[in-house]
Amino acid sequence: MAGKIIIRQPQAEYLYECVAETIEKDLREEIGFIQKHDRALDETKEIVDMPDKRASLLVRLIMQNKGRLAKNKRDMFSEVTDEELARIERAMQPVHVGQVDPRTPKLFHQTLSRGHG
Repeated sequence: MAGKIIIRQPQAEYLYECVAETIEKDLREEIGFIQKHDRALDETKEIVDMPDKRASLLVRLIMQNKGRLAKNKRDMFSEVTDEELARIERAMQPVHVGQVDPRTPKLFHQTLSRGHG
């Protein structure tokens, strides 16, 4: 029976559960994060004129630090005044509520950490 794949029922059920959870929960959370990131990016670019890559980095760093730019990262954005940074952080407060941590690779981490297999 060369080339034939045999899938046992428990493994098939587990695979189905993983796919279903990814669709129902993880992807919904990821889409929510992307929407929040995009809104925060738009707000940031309305406050300060900077290239998309830099603005996106600034937004991610603020989101990762619970709505504030860490002091040790401040020098990375010397073109942003303290007043502009304060406005960006204030604008991002509603975005940050219920934030999914962008550092967590959710789609892979949860499946691997379940200990099934």
